Amino acid sequence: MAKSSHEFELHVQGRGKAPPVIIYKYVTAEIAKNILSSGRLRFRSPIEFNDPLDSQWDPFWHLCTRSAAAERRGLLQLALRNPESVPSNADPTHLLGLRAMRAEITTLPMCQRETRIAEIVAEVGDDGADPPPGLREQLRQLHRRMRVCCFCEDHLSVLMWSHYGDQHRGFVLGFDSSILERKWQRPLEPIEYREDLPKIIELEEWNRAIVFGTPSPSIVDRRWALVKHSDWRYEREWRFVLAADSHGPQTHEDIPFPAGALVSVVSGCRADVDLASKVLLGAQSVNPEVAYARVTLPPDRLSLTSVDA
Repeated sequence: MAKSSHEFELHVQGRGKAPPVIIYKYVTAEIAKNILSSGRLRFRSPIEFNDPLDSQWDPFWHLCTRSAAAERRGLLQLALRNPESVPSNADPTHLLGLRAMRAEITTLPMCQRETRIAEIVAEVGDDGADPPPGLREQLRQLHRRMRVCCFCEDHLSVLMWSHYGDQHRGFVLGFDSSILERKWQRPLEPIEYREDLPKIIELEEWNRAIVFGTPSPSIVDRRWALVKHSDWRYEREWRFVLAADSHGPQTHEDIPFPAGALVSVVSGCRADVDLASKVLLGAQSVNPEVAYARVTLPPDRLSLTSVDA
């Protein structure tokens, strides 16, 4: 999560896929009026999401794989053979345990030492696959602190209108993505749709933390909130992701957006005409140059189209 202008600029320069010029938010009439009257967009914690997989999967899953366990066993074996391989910032308690194991091994004849090392590694097992104590609680707190604001790159999606636009009675608000990015100093990033989990933790660093008690790496990673199941692909979603400064009782935050970022309003094909007029007036009070269109149903095909109004 970019925290400085310099970090933000580096991210924008290095990203492989630029966001759409205009991004769209599907909303009910009531939410549209709230956004326009307050000049704010809501960022929500993932714990409010209806999808239990969205931003709530275990980023430590990779620690439980066979390959990760084999790597931990290899680290322990090497430490028992060669004390110099132990990190200088290892936890004192872990060091005491390793020294006791090595002291036992050195009392054995050379021909028996490797066998004993293998036995010790097997005896220790792999109970340390779980992250160090306290990290699970930090993970839960990060869930509460994480803030996500979602957009779509298409304003004529039948499914999006049906699911998020109050069954075509609502509205779509269009925003200039670059204005929002520059104002918030946060990158707008696309959702990756997949069925397998990505590996977002530094496995080697975490394994060293488990085996030697070295300091735990950071668990903050935007990608945690940028992966969804492939069934959601139709949403063509882009997100702003940030972390709140504290983890109090609130699970959302309403953040001001620049007036010039609001560039269009689109009313659904079932939107009430009088209500649409009120929403448009609200949008014009934010940005007098906002464009307005309404969705219509073509007579010759099953699709949506928009007409400037």
